[in-house]
Amino acid sequence: MHTPALIQQELTRGSGRKIVKKVGQAIGDFQLTADGDKILVAVSGGKDSLTMLHVLRRLQVKAPVKYHLEAAYVDNKFEEFDRERLVNYMARIDIPFHIIPAGDGGINEIIIQALQPGDCPCSLCSRVRRGVLYDFAWKRGFNKLALGHHMDDFVETLLLNLFFIGQIKGMSANLLCDDGKGRVIRPLVYVPEELIVKFAYKTKIPVQSCGCPYSQGDLKRKMLKTLLENLHQKYPGIKNSILSAMDTERVNRRHLLNLKS
Repeated sequence: MHTPALIQQELTRGSGRKIVKKVGQAIGDFQLTADGDKILVAVSGGKDSLTMLHVLRRLQVKAPVKYHLEAAYVDNKFEEFDRERLVNYMARIDIPFHIIPAGDGGINEIIIQALQPGDCPCSLCSRVRRGVLYDFAWKRGFNKLALGHHMDDFVETLLLNLFFIGQIKGMSANLLCDDGKGRVIRPLVYVPEELIVKFAYKTKIPVQSCGCPYSQGDLKRKMLKTLLENLHQKYPGIKNSILSAMDTERVNRRHLLNLKS
């Protein structure tokens, strides 16, 4: 049975220690936290967001700057998701927690109404949830919203845009929102998913799926995930290499096309 003490212990060794180190590096490289920050951590009940929450809390104690943490969950109203389980866990680890309604019918109703033939429900759900989180966070005085995208997510997003949209575009680790009201931070940018899987397994944190009824999910992302895993088996450094290519200072614009020249 997991306990807060066990989780803190695991953060000092093995996969947990590696995650803490990589998140600390990301915080330094991208200036993700500053003195006086009020950070809202988006949690879904999954392994990534719960791991991120625990790591940020541990670093909160050790960091030279003081920042405040709270967590929030956007209510999807999916029948399979156990809200009480998440509420009870947040109370157990003593984290201020908010359940944010997304209309009377939750995210599920919004998706049903907005989904068009050929649309990916995962992408639509993600956009809607971010919008709800932005509105909640900025209105309540949070200046940063922490999302649990890990290194694999960064790499997959870059390749999705490259392969299927024809854009060299990924995600930012520290993004100023379009409205200028706050920043979105992604502290797990350097953390491979396999480390999070190991940490969640060892600590037995109460991970649960979102209960989404759209079981097919994002088939293109699944295909890319499989492709990357196969390549990773042969070339273990390939994900790090692709992530490094996202550094704007490593983009050689002279050797790209300029159709307007």
